[in-house]
Amino acid sequence: MIIAVVEDRTLSILAGTFAATIAAKDIEYYFHALTHFPERRTLSELEGLAERLNGFAACMVELWEQAKLPLPDAELEAFARRYVEVTRKYWAAEGRCMNWFITGPARFPVARNEKRMRVSDARCADISTHIETAKKAVKRKAFPHGADDEPIRASDPAAMQRIASRIEDLALSINRMKRANIIIRRMEKDQASEAGILARVVAETGMDEERASRGVTLGPWQHRRGFSTTNTRAELRRMQSRLASLTAMKTGGVNCWRLQSSNCIWICGERFSRRRTLAINSLVSMTAIDARLT
Repeated sequence: MIIAVVEDRTLSILAGTFAATIAAKDIEYYFHALTHFPERRTLSELEGLAERLNGFAACMVELWEQAKLPLPDAELEAFARRYVEVTRKYWAAEGRCMNWFITGPARFPVARNEKRMRVSDARCADISTHIETAKKAVKRKAFPHGADDEPIRASDPAAMQRIASRIEDLALSINRMKRANIIIRRMEKDQASEAGILARVVAETGMDEERASRGVTLGPWQHRRGFSTTNTRAELRRMQSRLASLTAMKTGGVNCWRLQSSNCIWICGERFSRRRTLAINSLVSMTAIDARLT
């Protein structure tokens, strides 16, 4: 998606209802004290701005196509408007700096120029920071509960179903790896070739050839063929624990504990001073309490 074009040393931007035109001659004076060729620097700045705007637009289009949602012109318009403003602030800060190769070393205000250069560097950092922040914001709007390749969030309405599906996939993967290890051990005793072992594993376990080769092909650092299920089993236990926690939250809370000592009170693993627990003590009078998590 193209929203900015540089033609005849003029940048034209059109995003939604936002339209802007920046001519090279209008910003060339910013760089007179910085370079012997301000016209080249000006054109480079305009082309860089156009490239960044188009790159963000392409990122938005990709995200909204993945989310299967109509492209929000208002979001793109707000970004373009704000980003042009941030870039102009950088140009203004850069225009207050000087290069002693241009102005000459005589009575050069070094300290003053260093301060202005620090301001210019900060404005330049704002440009990249604004893009990163805007990309995160549009991704949250496109995927409010996280994308498929991201961790499953508890706020996702389908979190429990996704975790259960993940548990099934992990259990199936463990069973396949165990079955593959049995096949590998038996065929190694029969002095079978590596190609034969690979074909047998793919045929009987249903693994694709690329994944099966990871356990069958013996690397120079390995002394034994086979699949390790240690990490997969640890992930399976973690997902099962996560599912149990979410189930307890959905069904009305979890049992928490309360421990009172001389100086503080611990409730559900959180430490509270005695002064802060006056209100809690008026509501909590038993050792086991039911803390509803909302």
